[in-house]
Amino acid sequence: MSALKLGKNQQSCLEWLYSRKGWFPGCGWIWNGRSGTIRIMESLVKKGVAVKSGSAATPQYTINKKGLEHLKVTNPIVFKYH
Repeated sequence: MSALKLGKNQQSCLEWLYSRKGWFPGCGWIWNGRSGTIRIMESLVKKGVAVKSGSAATPQYTINKKGLEHLKVTNPIVFKYH
């Protein structure tokens, strides 16, 4: 599998999703507060490496199989030790 083209912030957020088993409002911000984090998470959903659940007011994001495969290619050390 070849790696998807993700930006630096997208890649970092994907790694964060993997290591923390997901993200939802209230568990801490990653980039530029809630809106910045949600914007990056939504871009990961559009690229097909994360899934969104929950409501519009309290969205929840988790990494999916395609996201896991991407991490195996781009950052096997993070994938191996979490």
